[in-house]
Amino acid sequence: MKTHPQADILRAIADGEDIEAFRREEWFGITRMTALRYIYDGIVPLRIKPKVISINGIEVPEPMREEPEFNTEYWVADPVAAGGAVDFTWQNVAADERWLSLGICHLTKEAAAIHVNALLSFTRKTA
Repeated sequence: MKTHPQADILRAIADGEDIEAFRREEWFGITRMTALRYIYDGIVPLRIKPKVISINGIEVPEPMREEPEFNTEYWVADPVAAGGAVDFTWQNVAADERWLSLGICHLTKEAAAIHVNALLSFTRKTA
């Protein structure tokens, strides 16, 4: 049986998760009924609202909590790396598992960089 292209969104609606739509160059929250209408119309891009954590008052995309599929590219939040992130490919090795257990793995470079920025906010000098 073929899966509906918005199956993940439909499951998230049923589970009570927050849904966002993309219009006018930004993501914004919508009601579940609006999400269903947008799914029916098929015009407006939708996503499940990304989960965030707060570090020193800064919203950071939630780090990976589970092992991704083998050969998945991921980024480690690294304050000494250029841009705050280092890319790796998941190989189920000890280093992958260690970084995952530390809560510093992200699926995007941008998320890892935001994480580093939040961590460094504790120790930056303020004017």
